[in-house]
Amino acid sequence: PPQEVPPEVAPEAEPVSQEETIADAGEQPPEAVKELPPEPMAPTVVSNIPKDGEQVEQPPGKPITITVTFDKEMDPSTMTYENVILTQDDNPVAYSFRIYSNQLFITPANLVRDMVYEVKLVGGQHGLRDTNGNTLDGNYDGTQQPSPVDDYTFPFTTVDYIAPSIPVGVE
Repeated sequence: PPQEVPPEVAPEAEPVSQEETIADAGEQPPEAVKELPPEPMAPTVVSNIPKDGEQVEQPPGKPITITVTFDKEMDPSTMTYENVILTQDDNPVAYSFRIYSNQLFITPANLVRDMVYEVKLVGGQHGLRDTNGNTLDGNYDGTQQPSPVDDYTFPFTTVDYIAPSIPVGVE
């Protein structure tokens, strides 16, 4: 059977506060101790409009805006025309874009109806990054991988705009 070890008896001493004991040990009091930040996670896309494969009506003379929302604030310096790509049949399409915090807004210059377009957001070492320097996790596997593995892509199709109409002769 295990033997019991009697507790040691310390000589009488004056009571010491917790702060003094901590200060003597070179530590900070508990209220000053900060938790470590969580393990950095790669940013992901949480939504895109239009949705993957969606048909989009483009009213005549009015450009559409493509919106991509990330789960983290993105580094604007990584938002370049090499990392944000809009194509139709693998041909580049002219567009402008702006980034605000965790949202990317893409405005194509001119889309042709009944065509499939694709937005590609480049991941990997030279791709999109969040403000902590983590690269885009376009395939949602939780690991940072090179492009094209971690690229995020989604297609959409433009269709004829059908203007609202008021029925004639209906009473």
